[in-house]
Amino acid sequence: MPLVILAIGSTTSISPQQLPVPLQGCTTILQPNTDCDRNLIKNQQNLIQLSGEVGRLIDQLSALPDCQRVHLFLSVQSSFDLELGRRFQEVPKNIG
Repeated sequence: MPLVILAIGSTTSISPQQLPVPLQGCTTILQPNTDCDRNLIKNQQNLIQLSGEVGRLIDQLSALPDCQRVHLFLSVQSSFDLELGRRFQEVPKNIG
């Protein structure tokens, strides 16, 4: 199984040296391309848009051959963390 690892640093930067040594060469690190002063998420619309973009990226990564998991390292605002988690929350199959 190939390792699929995504690190997102928006409140603070994430560098490869902060990751465990075996993961340093196989982690995709995303950082904002603007100076957001720790507040990348400005409003609900921005939150939905950004979590949707990251969600689509995670879907693409999880569709890679033999991928069973996508590991995340996050340094993000709590609202973004919660919204992203909500998108991928597993719903028990016996509910309905």
